Amino acid sequence: MGQTNFLALQFISDAILSLLDAQDADEKGIQTEVDRHCRNAIFSSFAYFEAAINESVPTALGFDHINSERKDVLEEFVTDVDNGKAVRKRRYYRTEDRFCVLATVLTGGHIKKGGTLWQDFTKAKKIRDKLTHPRPPYTFPVTSIEEAMLVCLTVNNMFAALTDTGVPISLPHIGTIASAVRKFANEEELQAEFGRVANAMREMRQRFDFPAREDLVDMTRPADQ
Repeated sequence: MGQTNFLALQFISDAILSLLDAQDADEKGIQTEVDRHCRNAIFSSFAYFEAAINESVPTALGFDHINSERKDVLEEFVTDVDNGKAVRKRRYYRTEDRFCVLATVLTGGHIKKGGTLWQDFTKAKKIRDKLTHPRPPYTFPVTSIEEAMLVCLTVNNMFAALTDTGVPISLPHIGTIASAVRKFANEEELQAEFGRVANAMREMRQRFDFPAREDLVDMTRPADQ
């Protein structure tokens, strides 16, 4: 499943650690801090989602069956005609549209937009949008820890469903990147934080169903249809 570099993994680690901070603040009864950390978790989760797409594009471009239209979407270009010559110009596409194209190229199937996992993504996007697109009376929406967990797990699960193993691409690397998120006084403190992140992910996964590829992709419909 592509070569994932440091940036996407750092974003998802940021999200998980923000969730842990939200839980700590909730236990202390500090609602303003709960809201702050939940917002950070949501923003970091979607930053991970977009970064992971971008990091997977080079792998997708190496597939023989990718056509020029899908290549344009993944690379964020559009082919136009200028003075009789075909030229590629920069064009930005919605992140979810690029993910759908990526999924088609990597799996040979099509996204099930009526499926549970895509519906979870739709919910996650609405949760994010109410923070990024505020409406009158312009007060901060209250975001629950459960909502932030749903966002964090959903963006992970979208990529987990594309892998052959069903393991989110971030999980094997959590221990490698946690040190980039926070500064640690010594090795023992660093290892303790690794364990904290891993335990948090296991706890979250007990609350939500783990995806299979068929939850996201319709493999009975060929990619060229």
